[in-house]
Amino acid sequence: MISNPASVRWPRRWPLALLALPAGVATWSGWVGLGKMTGFGPVQLLPGIADDIEINSAVTLPIGVEAYAAFALAAWLTSAPVAPGTRKFARASALGALGLGMFGQIAYHLLEVAGRTQAPVPVTVLVSCLPVLVLGLGAALAHMLHRDRLAASVEIPEKAPEETPNPVDPDPGRGARPEDPADVHPEVHPAPADPVHPVDVNPGAPGAAPAPAPDPIPAPRPEPLPVGATSEPASAGDPVEVHPEVHPAPADLVHPGAPDAPAPGAAPSDLLAAQTQQAPKVRIALGVLGEDATAGEVSAWLSDRGHPVKVETIRSTLRRERARHAAAASGPVASVTPLRRQK
Repeated sequence: MISNPASVRWPRRWPLALLALPAGVATWSGWVGLGKMTGFGPVQLLPGIADDIEINSAVTLPIGVEAYAAFALAAWLTSAPVAPGTRKFARASALGALGLGMFGQIAYHLLEVAGRTQAPVPVTVLVSCLPVLVLGLGAALAHMLHRDRLAASVEIPEKAPEETPNPVDPDPGRGARPEDPADVHPEVHPAPADPVHPVDVNPGAPGAAPAPAPDPIPAPRPEPLPVGATSEPASAGDPVEVHPEVHPAPADLVHPGAPDAPAPGAAPSDLLAAQTQQAPKVRIALGVLGEDATAGEVSAWLSDRGHPVKVETIRSTLRRERARHAAAASGPVASVTPLRRQK
């Protein structure tokens, strides 16, 4: 680990100019000479329009081959987040371009030493294809680099939301919102034992008009017990349940110690098959595994018995059950819904 990166002296790049100058002169003369031996020469760029403008097409060989070799080397050795396929293509084409450059120099010097003015047919065929080959490789590499640049600009990492531990849930770190037992939710906390006379949370507020007595709330209709559940009434200490549609499971399916509760490790298939909703199945699993079971254990237990339940439903049911048990242990919770004032 470098303690002070600013104090490190990196190699300078100006010696590259000294290396490129003689190499450029040698490769330029070799490619131009080989081009003349293979049919490259002066051509009119705009025939019929500007006949006086001519250029020697042999200069296209050193510019195309050597320039592409440098371009592919830069794409191969870059520190940018290019795709592995792009980097592999750049490496192979860079090495291939350098190999073609060496072949051109060798062929020119051998023909020059032999006193030949025309290159053999295989050499002429290969050299004639070089401009088209270099153009195709350069366009392909440029498109691949452009694709990787767009992909890198789109992939912005999102910051994960901070997880707040749940005071009711003994297994924190699941991203659940903490619930206060004092917060009354109709689906979580049972109503007071006397639903006819709700408690006014602010009876002595100055200037408050006396509220009229509310209409009596009819008692909920009992829901039939699932198959295999006991019909014995709950003990006197159990809280009054006024929302059977929220907690349809009987008490003996939630508490492992209740009478006729399934033994730990058993598979109450008849009870699971009788349930049409997911929440009662979670409560049956809690009756077997215990109230301290985690969402993962409940999910695995239900999946092994052919009744998979979504993890979000399991976590929501666990929070409601633990909040309900906490409220039952601390006594009846008074309703905090304020009474409407008379106009």
